[in-house]
Amino acid sequence: MIVTDTFLTSNPYSRPGTPLGEVMALIMHWTGKPMQPAQGVRAFFENRKTGADGYGSAHYIIDQGGAVLRCIPEAEVAYHCGVAVMDDEHRDPASWKFYTDWARAQFGESHCQTAPSIGPNLVTLGIEMCVVDFAGNFTVQTSDAAAELAADICTRHHLNPFSDVATHNMVCGYKDCPRLWVNHPELLGEFLANVASAKAKRG
Repeated sequence: MIVTDTFLTSNPYSRPGTPLGEVMALIMHWTGKPMQPAQGVRAFFENRKTGADGYGSAHYIIDQGGAVLRCIPEAEVAYHCGVAVMDDEHRDPASWKFYTDWARAQFGESHCQTAPSIGPNLVTLGIEMCVVDFAGNFTVQTSDAAAELAADICTRHHLNPFSDVATHNMVCGYKDCPRLWVNHPELLGEFLANVASAKAKRG
């Protein structure tokens, strides 16, 4: 796995420069735009610096070919799993709160308060995975690179792949992200097992 640093310009909307706290979880995402390359996703995040498209970014983006871009250093906050708009459309359908019960248990109430809230972003890293279709399917190269990168992050930050690697949907229940794993949780289970296996090989 080769990681290429292509950091976003410092700005309030996608790279605020806020120091990241203790990493309590790794959050997995899908890009939602079939066949969009990682560089296109990175450009989308960069263009948010004007504020016209709101907030949003991630630490890493993985291309369909397995190439990994690092857009934000791990020591800084990315805006990838907060709830910016506090209205009924952004509530978790299961708990009817703005963050899921899983998120509240994982991060604590202090990181899941009403506001607009960036709370979970302060203690998580985010990976965006490029997709090939609207169902959210990943190439083998994307999935393999994601598992390797997640294993590396779990090793360095002492995370448990089965309890500390989560989907965006597990944080914000209204998001079907990554769509493939929300609709097919058994595939998420397979991915987490691959992460755990890769982590074990690292010792």
